[in-house]
Amino acid sequence: MYEDLEWGDGFELFSVDEILLHYRYYNDWPKGWFPIGAGFDGDLLIIAPNKDRRGYIFWMETGDSFEEPNYIGNLKFDEWFNCFCVAQGSKFWEWY
Repeated sequence: MYEDLEWGDGFELFSVDEILLHYRYYNDWPKGWFPIGAGFDGDLLIIAPNKDRRGYIFWMETGDSFEEPNYIGNLKFDEWFNCFCVAQGSKFWEWY
C-alpha cells in the first residue's frame, strides 16, 4: 500500500487470506483481535476491542503486551484509514 524507497519503510494491508494466516501463526490472540496489516519493520496493525467495543486500531510492536494495548488515538478503522491516506502513508500516530 505504501513504500518509501529512500528510508526503506513501508506498510501493507492484508488480504483476508493473509489475515487468517497471521491469526493462525500467533495462537495466543485475545478474543476479537485480528492482524490486518504490517509495517516493513515487522510491526502489526491490529483491529482490537476497546472497552467492550470492537473495530479500534492498535499498533503492535515487537514485545508489546496485549494487556496494555497501544491504541492509535482511539480511532476506528475508517478513521485510521482516512488519516493514513491524508498523511500519505506516514505513521501519523508517531507524530505526537
